[in-house]
Amino acid sequence: MLRLAEDLRARGRQAAADSVLRALFDNPDRDIRLEARFRFARSLSARGHFAEAIEQFDRILVERPSAAPVRLELAKALELSGDHARSLREFSRLRAGALPANLAREIDQVVSTLRSRRKFGGSVEIGIAPDSNVNGATAATTVLINGLPFLLDPDARRRSGLGLEGAAQLYARYPINGKTQLVVEALGRGTVYRDAGLDEGVVQLGVGPEFGNRLRLSVFGSRRWYLGQGYSWSYGGTAQWLKPVSRRATLDFSARAEHLMVPRSEALDGDAYTASIALERALRPSLFARVSVSGSRYQARAPVYSTSSIETAMLLAKDFGPLSIYARTSYSHLRADGLFLGVQREDNRLDLGAGISLRRIRLWNASPVIRVTRIVNDSSAILYDTARTKVEVALSRPF
Repeated sequence: MLRLAEDLRARGRQAAADSVLRALFDNPDRDIRLEARFRFARSLSARGHFAEAIEQFDRILVERPSAAPVRLELAKALELSGDHARSLREFSRLRAGALPANLAREIDQVVSTLRSRRKFGGSVEIGIAPDSNVNGATAATTVLINGLPFLLDPDARRRSGLGLEGAAQLYARYPINGKTQLVVEALGRGTVYRDAGLDEGVVQLGVGPEFGNRLRLSVFGSRRWYLGQGYSWSYGGTAQWLKPVSRRATLDFSARAEHLMVPRSEALDGDAYTASIALERALRPSLFARVSVSGSRYQARAPVYSTSSIETAMLLAKDFGPLSIYARTSYSHLRADGLFLGVQREDNRLDLGAGISLRRIRLWNASPVIRVTRIVNDSSAILYDTARTKVEVALSRPF
């Protein structure tokens, strides 16, 4: 049957060859069904159907995570689809294992010569999100001002809720020359609740050049909604540089400058600056780590809202057969310039998270994703002394 599929393909009967290979996907012999899926995926990739090819390569790696040729083809398809970060990650994972000399040379050649050819793509995710603190507020019922207690309005205190959450990304690439492209990208995410006064979301549109699939510059504009109302407008620029530093590791440099306008409170208007550096490294073919350090400055019109912060974070991701799991933690320290209700605001924030992607399960061509986040912000200013637990159960699909 495998030989028949190859003969049909050689005679230009692509649809018939695909049908033969698909018929082998349920073969009781694992070697045969994985070989059929591998040939089918390579054919999809050669025809430019990168999203479908990536799905098939992922399915093979669920059953045989040590299959280096499959991971190599996956990395190629990811690079050609425009997902450079994950492509580098898969190449790093390949190099973390024992490789034949000829395959190692091929990987080096592919990394140095691949260029993105996909002109359009994106992803979409939708799910439900129980949240113990949807408005990010304090659990306190009173606040002291000049030594006198004042009762907080119920809307200013912590509220829980169950929301419908969605996120989407779209991008398009337009070649400028052999190594430079113009990238247009639209992002959106939001959560809606039964109480519309708790809805939140953000949309952003960016455009800029990408040089050699490693350095990307962009200007953007965004609009944010918070607690059911329009909250802010912003515009600015970003820069990202991916720099492989070894056969298994990549440095990710990024910077962002943004001007925010908050019509409801002009005292919050200001400029935000963020810079970060992260090291991504494949520890084993199925184990990946990322550590990062970042610093931020928000220069608001009112000193009480001007802040400086620094953050460190670490993430570990592991493939377990049909599951991809991750765990992350971050710690940040923030200090405000001015006094808030007579107190110098200082925050120490701990962010813990974990998630599971059920790659082998497909519902409407999407995979289930489960994420849990716990955030504790210990602040000297009572209104910022908060805690939050959020669970997300969603379906995620690239296209």
